[in-house]
Amino acid sequence: MSYPSSRILVVAWLSVTLVAPPALTASQVGSVALAPPGVSLPYVADPACPGEGCVYGEWMACDSVPLFASVDGADRPVAWLDRNERFTVEHGLAVIHEPAVYVAERPVRDDSIGWESWLPMDEGDTLYVFDYLGEGFSNVWWRGAMREVFQFWRGSPPDSIHPALRRLQASRSEFWVRTNSPGDGTSRWVRVTHPQVLRAGRYDVLPEACPQAF
Repeated sequence: MSYPSSRILVVAWLSVTLVAPPALTASQVGSVALAPPGVSLPYVADPACPGEGCVYGEWMACDSVPLFASVDGADRPVAWLDRNERFTVEHGLAVIHEPAVYVAERPVRDDSIGWESWLPMDEGDTLYVFDYLGEGFSNVWWRGAMREVFQFWRGSPPDSIHPALRRLQASRSEFWVRTNSPGDGTSRWVRVTHPQVLRAGRYDVLPEACPQAF
């Protein structure tokens, strides 16, 4: 299986107008597609390094970590990183198998719960949340374009949902980083799962973030 490149889509810092998908009405809730028209799944955000302070460079394996020849071959490890082994991350990408999907059950007209940004959604508007960027921002598809938006769809407290929205689909995604295999230096891929791997700098400051290493 080959993944489509996100480069065919609009990236967060470009402004491109595409044909907007039809908005859902209240009677259509529950029959929404997993992705907006024109966006193929899985969607690949390339490059990607989600999360606050995420940077490429030196990382650390908190446990034995499998290496794969490609993102396609996730069920066939070709090598392993040892526990406490440090490795260099050269690149990363996010694979979104299913975006989170929200529908507005009533208008969202203002920043009613105190988040930094929001979208003026009408009843029936559908919001597709793709890859997380960091500091509360994600790439979202709304009214025919990809936008970088703060997480206004979350409620207060943040583990809840905005009272005007209903979540129709939970997100399902993976984060992969590319490194070199120990020994022969061949380019390999690591599927990032916590707390299996983390940035070495974080471990140096906060070793308890890597409990398997002890």
